[in-house]
Amino acid sequence: MRITIVDLDWYNKKSFIPNTKCMKIASYYRQQQAIINFATNSYELLMDYDKMYVVRENFIDGGIPEEIKLLDEKVILIGP
Repeated sequence: MRITIVDLDWYNKKSFIPNTKCMKIASYYRQQQAIINFATNSYELLMDYDKMYVVRENFIDGGIPEEIKLLDEKVILIGP
């Protein structure tokens, strides 16, 4: 299983502290022997995945990148 995790605060360079929610999701799937991809640029958003978690803590100015398809059933948005 391939899991992509996107911390939008980190991706848009609004925060440089690792998000605890992202770390917990990654830890859970690592215990299940999944491949984890922390997306830090637009190229990594285009990689194949079975499930994508998009995590944001704050309303950010940068918004959600176009590469993320929120209407896809494999994408889960966590936060406001």
